[in-house]
This record gives sequence, C-alpha cells and structure tokens, in this order.
Amino acid sequence: MNKREIKKYKKDTVLSWAKTVLHDYYDCEVKKISYVGGGYFGYVYCAELDKAPYKLIIKACLSPDMCENEARDLTLLGKVCPVPVPKVYFTYSETTDIPMDFICMEYVQGRDALSAFNPIKLAFVSKDKKQKFADDVVTAMGVWHSETNDKFGLTGNAIYDNWLDYYKPFALDILESAKKRSDLFCPKIIAVMTDAWDKFDVIFCEKVEKPSLVHGDLNVVNIMCDDKLNVTAIIDPLEGKWADKEFDLFQFKNFTGDQLGLYDAYKRKYPVSKMVDAKCAFYGLFNEVYCNILADKKLSALNMFVKWMKKELNDL
Repeated sequence: MNKREIKKYKKDTVLSWAKTVLHDYYDCEVKKISYVGGGYFGYVYCAELDKAPYKLIIKACLSPDMCENEARDLTLLGKVCPVPVPKVYFTYSETTDIPMDFICMEYVQGRDALSAFNPIKLAFVSKDKKQKFADDVVTAMGVWHSETNDKFGLTGNAIYDNWLDYYKPFALDILESAKKRSDLFCPKIIAVMTDAWDKFDVIFCEKVEKPSLVHGDLNVVNIMCDDKLNVTAIIDPLEGKWADKEFDLFQFKNFTGDQLGLYDAYKRKYPVSKMVDAKCAFYGLFNEVYCNILADKKLSALNMFVKWMKKELNDL
C-alpha cells in the first residue's frame, strides 16, 4: 500500500478555481464564496449565487478518484436515508487550467456535531436530547444496512462472494505496509496490530451473510445538527462499501460519539454478532492505520483504537 497522492494547493488558490467552476457551470455571478472546512483529502467551500440553487457546497477533492466515488455514495445513501443527505448537483473533472476535481452539492443546514457540541458543552445537554440524537443516527444507519447487494466490496467495485475474501487481504496489506513505516507507527502499535492479526480467525469467526450498505466514515464530524442537537443531515461518505454491517460501528466511538451513546444505542436497537466489540476494535485500529498511511501522518500509541484493540485482545 502506498501513500495516496494528495494535491498541495493553497486554500485561496483552490477557492478561485471553485469560483470559476461555478461561474462556468451555472453561467452566473458568484456573489460570495468562503472556506468552511476540510480534512486530509478535501477542501470545502460554501458559495452563494445570483440564481438557483442560490446557495450550495462545492468540495475540492485533493486525491484522485475521490470525486466520482463520493458522488456515487452520496446518491446511494440519499435514496433511502430518513435523514437528509446532500443531493449531488454535478461533478467536475480536472483540466489543464484547473488541476482539481470538484463535487458540487446541496447546502444543508446545521453544523457538524463535534464543533457544535464539544465535550464540555455536551456535559450540559439533557439525557433525552442525547438519546434522540443517537436514535436518529442509528435509525438512519439501520436503514442503510437493510439495503443489500449480491457481492461485497467498494460500491463501485463489489465483486467478492464473501466479506473476508475482500477484507482479510485488505487488512493484511495494511499490517504489512505499517510494518514498513516506522516513521509513522511505533513498535507498540505494530505489536498490537500483530497480536490482533494472530487472532483474526477468532475475532471473525462468524460468517457475514449479506453485504450491507455502509457509509464508511459515520462519526460526529459527518453528522450535522442544529443548536438543539437535532440531526439535520449526514454528509461525507468515504469509501462506501457493501460490507459487514458492523464495519461502520467503530466510528460511533470516535470523538464525542461515546458521550452521545451512539455505539450502545445501535447495540440496543439492532441485533449484533457475539464478537462485535472485538471486530469493531479491529476495524477501528486498522482503519486508523490505513488513513494515516494514505495521509502520511504519524499515529500515537495512545490513540483510542490502539487501546481499545489491546483491551479486547486481553478479554479474548
């Protein structure tokens, strides 16, 4: 596994390209455009136009293939989700003059739940509001999981008859790649990963019967809410899959997910496998390492997924 190509352009430069893309596509005046957030793989801008749709989001995809993949996943997830998912207006493929892919989508109300309700602010939110937030999110996830497919794999390349035919080689590639990156992963992390790999057949002893639709990155950063913690939208799928329905659950423990009780809310509402905790710890750790390899970022041995995996291994 290699580091993913990430284009290195300044946000203001990309903003000017986004403005041009919108102007040319809609043949309109872009009245206002500003940077509103982003991560390893994308810059996100909010724009106001002088014609319909008037206000929208345009995302610059800093890594190849992400634009079309995200557009496809947003459309798939949005077809059945009881919570709003942004509608895709159009995609733009890089050119010589504008060397960047863009995805243009519907503007949705709210702020991401992590920035809207930080850990301190959440301490003053009522239990009932937290439970309603959690129930709305896990209900949306449950609807996605009820969507099934004939094959497992990425939504754009689902070709595997069995989940582990897809996932086990993928996980092994992550482990072997991590072992070669001592600059990113210390011996303690590699030791936990290796111990987890040695227990792979125990952790994944239950067969996954059906490929379920999963978001790929469903944590509180990608859940929008209003100032009363009501869910307003779910955004930003990442490498959506037809997968083990429990593959997404580890994200519910990320950031303030535990304070909101997301993981436990799902387990109360839906049946889970007997090895769900160990599986989710494995998924979480290997996903964290995978993302750090792609982004060329160092991972701390104190990372929550490292500690969670170590705990589950001790309990096996």
